[in-house]
Amino acid sequence: MLTLEAQIEAILFWKAEPLTIPELARVLARPEAEINQALEALANKLADRGIALIRNNGEIMLGTSPQA
Repeated sequence: MLTLEAQIEAILFWKAEPLTIPELARVLARPEAEINQALEALANKLADRGIALIRNNGEIMLGTSPQA
């Protein structure tokens, strides 16, 4: 089974548009606190990669790393 971080990454990649934490929590049937923890872990994993986790006005999406 995929980790929560991997599930979030897959959803954000597939959806290709910003999602809110409540939307992710609903889709994954997990508490928002767990989603927040998983997002932090995912952001750390992506820190040295060409893809970044972008947060903007309460929405989260995958995007190109600013360093790229």
